Amino acid sequence: MSLKIVGILLAAGNSSRMGDHKLALPLGSSNIGSLCLTSAVQSMLDYVLVVKKPEDSLTWIDPILKKGDWKRRWTVCTSENAQLGQAYSLKAGVLEAIEQEADALVLLLGDQPFMSTDVVNELIYTYRRAIGLEECPGFIAFENGGLRQPPVLFANFVFTELVKLTGDEGARQLIRNHQNTGITIPSTNQLAFFDIDTQEDYQKALIEGRKIL
Repeated sequence: MSLKIVGILLAAGNSSRMGDHKLALPLGSSNIGSLCLTSAVQSMLDYVLVVKKPEDSLTWIDPILKKGDWKRRWTVCTSENAQLGQAYSLKAGVLEAIEQEADALVLLLGDQPFMSTDVVNELIYTYRRAIGLEECPGFIAFENGGLRQPPVLFANFVFTELVKLTGDEGARQLIRNHQNTGITIPSTNQLAFFDIDTQEDYQKALIEGRKIL
């Protein structure tokens, strides 16, 4: 059975706690946002939607990702109301996924630079396996440190609930709502889910980046 699974990379945040455009901050040989996008486009996702603010010229995206086969793996989706909260950026991406008739989407955060292709692929493998067994999971998520954290896969019957979120409300409530149908994958890889919100987080990322990037 062919399933279309689209990635939604949220890259429209205000970086208010950082005090700078965090996706453009250098990390390893690249930057925070480009590392996230690279992992997404190298994965088994059929396509990646990069959700941005209207004023973002995307200069933070590595030039190589704007060429050839790389560029054919992703496109831009503008959130006109990004300043109102993350939910509005998510809504812009979900509406585009609905337009593309996606069977599922994977919600990705642009500030998780150590999120690997393997992590995304494990979500997709698990979803496809469940569908093959005639199960209908509402979500697939990793659990790390007792918390379910992005990236998270959502089935298309949850899309209408995603677009109803408001403000900075994330998808955590929907995971709770679909507790009985969701699938949780245990993980001890804390670094894969590390997101950068503050200067302190960035300094930690620089240290880790020197080890693995």
